[in-house]
Amino acid sequence: YDVGSSTEDFTLKDLKNAKYNIIDSLQHLNVNNSSFVTYFGNASVSLNSAVKPLFSDGDSVLLTCNVTRKFQSNYTNSSVVWYLDDIQLERHQSYLLFNATDKWNGSYTCEYVYGDGLVKSNPFLKDITVYPLPENIFTYDTILMKGNNSGNTINLTCCVDKENNGYSVFLNTSAQPHSIEGHQDPANKLCYIFNYHVENELGETATCIVKNQLNKTRLSTSVLKISYIDENRVKCNSPPYGVGEEGTISTITCAPDEAGNITAICRNNTWTKIKENCINKNLIMLLDNVKNINNNNTPEPIDIALPKAVEELVNFSVDGTTNIISPGNLETTIEILEQFANSQISSINSSTMKNFLTIADLLLEDTNHTNQANWTEANSYNGSSRLLQSLENFAKKYKPQKYGSYSISTNNIELQGVMLNTSNEIPTFEKTFFQNNTVRISKIRSNSVNGDILIVSIGIKKLASLLPLNISNDAKNTNNFSVNGILISTTVSEGITIESISNSFQKNNATLNYINCVFWNFTNLVWKKDSCSPEQGSTGDIINCTCNHLTSFSILMSYKPIGDIMVLNWITYIGLGVSIGSLLLCIFIEKLVWKVVTKNKTSYIRHVSIVNIAISLLIADIWFIIAIAIQDAKSIADSNDAACSTATFFIHFFYLALFFWMFVLGLFLFYRLILVFHDISRTAMVIIAFSLGYGSPFIIAIITIAVTLPHRYKRTDACWLNWDDSKALLAFVIPALVIIAANFIFLLVVVIKIMRPAVGERPRKDEKNTMVQIIRSVAILTPLLGITWAFGVATIVGGDQLAFHVIFTILNAFQGLFILIFATLLDSKVRQALKQKRLLSMLTTKSTKTTTSQPSSGPLSRAVDNVFNRKGQSHGVSDGIHSSSNVSSKAYSVLS
Repeated sequence: YDVGSSTEDFTLKDLKNAKYNIIDSLQHLNVNNSSFVTYFGNASVSLNSAVKPLFSDGDSVLLTCNVTRKFQSNYTNSSVVWYLDDIQLERHQSYLLFNATDKWNGSYTCEYVYGDGLVKSNPFLKDITVYPLPENIFTYDTILMKGNNSGNTINLTCCVDKENNGYSVFLNTSAQPHSIEGHQDPANKLCYIFNYHVENELGETATCIVKNQLNKTRLSTSVLKISYIDENRVKCNSPPYGVGEEGTISTITCAPDEAGNITAICRNNTWTKIKENCINKNLIMLLDNVKNINNNNTPEPIDIALPKAVEELVNFSVDGTTNIISPGNLETTIEILEQFANSQISSINSSTMKNFLTIADLLLEDTNHTNQANWTEANSYNGSSRLLQSLENFAKKYKPQKYGSYSISTNNIELQGVMLNTSNEIPTFEKTFFQNNTVRISKIRSNSVNGDILIVSIGIKKLASLLPLNISNDAKNTNNFSVNGILISTTVSEGITIESISNSFQKNNATLNYINCVFWNFTNLVWKKDSCSPEQGSTGDIINCTCNHLTSFSILMSYKPIGDIMVLNWITYIGLGVSIGSLLLCIFIEKLVWKVVTKNKTSYIRHVSIVNIAISLLIADIWFIIAIAIQDAKSIADSNDAACSTATFFIHFFYLALFFWMFVLGLFLFYRLILVFHDISRTAMVIIAFSLGYGSPFIIAIITIAVTLPHRYKRTDACWLNWDDSKALLAFVIPALVIIAANFIFLLVVVIKIMRPAVGERPRKDEKNTMVQIIRSVAILTPLLGITWAFGVATIVGGDQLAFHVIFTILNAFQGLFILIFATLLDSKVRQALKQKRLLSMLTTKSTKTTTSQPSSGPLSRAVDNVFNRKGQSHGVSDGIHSSSNVSSKAYSVLS
């Protein structure tokens, strides 16, 4: 204001009938209008329903806030505020859209705020009532003894999982034209009893129908059966299951306030309970509520509704009135915890985290014989693994209020962690659980610039022993092992990398000495040893384990080892190095002597096959190494799925190409031996060879990836073809075994040819020479025709016998060396060509240098030359085989 200006403090109390230009004028005064002017207009709430605002469970509800006046368009900041029974909702649109549940019962008010608080509507009220409908309807078969039932009245029962005193429940039977209305069981308000009049004893079926107050219906998915048994066939006759013959299955209702059924079978004249699926009605309602919370279908926002639901579950669990470890309650509680853990809530406080741990602790607390049996049944739906994963996922949501270390503990679970700012130096993370169990992470690096860093570890008693004792890698005989320590799970924030993690475990049983450091694989539901090993000095009661990835760790121990997979790893690594070097040398030699050794068709197709065998094996081995690198990176980052699929495709294709070129070599060997007087052109031979060698494997590989992508093509734990879900591995195994069988036949033909004397030749006097020749030929042709892969069958039959795996790995890891020796260096024509180029002295051993310069070679080479000799010309043969591709253990043996 200028000097001398007059000011006055005033309030406009009633602008209800004011002209809109007054409001516009106030806007042009460049003052904060909302500080002193409020305009009360008219608003109403409209529904998408009929006149009465009544809805059934699951109905779609649309509430719209309608303002009867229009305001100036320059009021850009406007919003709607909704209230349910005086509780403000986190919804600011002009409408509410939701699926009706009992949580939406109540009175709704909308307020329309327009122009930075300048205009506010008068509240308008609308009441809504939601009537429930059951999700599940349970029927119970009735079995009667034949005799005097006709004309009598019996009681039939249907039960629901959601209580409503206004239900009308009917029974439609196959024998009676009219529905029978039931009445609520006073002892169990979830059940309804029907007075059924038996007209005959032929057997009937019935369907249960439930209607709520709005005549919305639900039908039972199961059919109620009424059957009759001859008296002389009755083996079981006792309440509550009634009568039955041997093998009869009977279902009965659960206890009051529980939904579900109990199933028993008549066995050895006694009813034996085989399954109990009874769920407390409060748990059912809570699970339904949590699902609605996660679907954003509750009035309250998730950051308020979810902690309330967790508190409700812990209060229900600790009151002692319900056994949450019973089979049905256990499964439902695990599902509720899973819903909590998978919710979209951004963070939780310490009270909610403590409540969650308390619930999980109660599930682990009582481990008597009955509850152990319940947990065994729970593993049929992966209950223990789902509980562990829920603990891990929910712990990630906990954000402490201040930086530094924190801990929350119960009897069986200890959670410890640290929250740091990215600007802080990240220290070594080390925590102790239950006195003598520790986790230690050093060399922690952050790739984040902003934000907080969380590292959290959970030590859990008893849960490790509840997980299925499925063990991968070489420890396959689960009878020799038991879990011998607690379970420690560690997770870190995104953007954090570590080099390794060390865990120390105190033995539960000090008499077990053979150590397996393992982690739990959630995908395959097995204990795995990959990237985990015991440290030196792991003796006595404390076991130290080191791993290079983060997950849930424990130790498995037995009295004696089954085998060490590291043996196979070292054989594989050494064999790959030697094979790749040998294959490069083989290709180089073939290039040098190509013109000399391919002067006739037989020799030409033989060396074409040798070169392509060498190339296929070389590329396959290179992709195998790439797959190992991808899998190592994947085990840390849990990514690279596209790269892993690519590696799987090329490994599959080139190993198949290797086998098909072996088949080409064996096929032409068979052709030249049997069809001596038949001839085809060189061009035709090349077309056939390349069509078989590369065309066939390409078609197989493409079909495999097309049929099984995206989720069933490769294994989850290795860059190789899937077996468990799609059986894609058969696309490699079947062609390989068929080719091995065919080449074995070709080998047999060669041996018979050697043993059979030529026309006009006298029978050999020295049978010993014949046997030596056969043995030498078999020794040469077996690795060249892929027969060594037959040893892979022993790895399947032998299971965990390490000797079979070692033999198979050695034979196949060094295939490149075998190709170099048998296909190249033992070929007399190749050696002669090399001598002519004065390179033999650099490529052969000292003993080879002393041989004569005649075209003929030693007895081993002559045996092969004799096999392929035609009209005095020597046509040597060679072939190769690849190594197996087990990316998981980095050993070749698993591919068979």
